[in-house]
Amino acid sequence: MKYRKKPVVIEVEAIQWTGKNREDIIEFLDLRPDVLEVRFRGGILHIVKEKELLVTQPGLFIVWENGNTDTCFADNFERNFEKVI
Repeated sequence: MKYRKKPVVIEVEAIQWTGKNREDIIEFLDLRPDVLEVRFRGGILHIVKEKELLVTQPGLFIVWENGNTDTCFADNFERNFEKVI
């Protein structure tokens, strides 16, 4: 017998760091309980978590999924997610 894996639909909240949208990033991350601090150093964004430091370059997406904030390269994000209307 053959089987096909069922497609899994996962909705996430995300924002792309452009290097110029600091206020939007602060607003997005302010709601995340796992984020302790947000720092901007030049064009680089540092997201301080309890046990991890995410270093984010412009172009990367910041993704909130299942209580966890993480980053994702733009090509990978666009391949795996589509905007919910």
